[in-house]
Amino acid sequence: MEQTSSFTIGQRVHSSTYLRRVGTVKYVGNVEGYSGTWVGVDWDNEGDGKHDGSINGVKYFLSRSQKSASMMRAHNLNAGISLLQALKLNINPSPPNKMRVTNSFTHSY
Repeated sequence: MEQTSSFTIGQRVHSSTYLRRVGTVKYVGNVEGYSGTWVGVDWDNEGDGKHDGSINGVKYFLSRSQKSASMMRAHNLNAGISLLQALKLNINPSPPNKMRVTNSFTHSY
């Protein structure tokens, strides 16, 4: 039984194995020479993909660059993340410097 994709064109997604790999669904359907349903993603970061939306000379969708697109199986993608999740991924704050004051001397630990 073939699994169908619940992803739609224009939907924001991220890789299920690498949360910082975020992109937009540009294609959902069959890919010539391969079985099953594929999801074409144009990744936000150039170089995160393997091609430009073309597979074996067939253009499935337009991508932002020559290496920003990938064809993925639906089980390797997750639906887009919230703004709060995105901010947490993109901001890596350093831990606060722990300080204590004793007898007018400051100690870092």
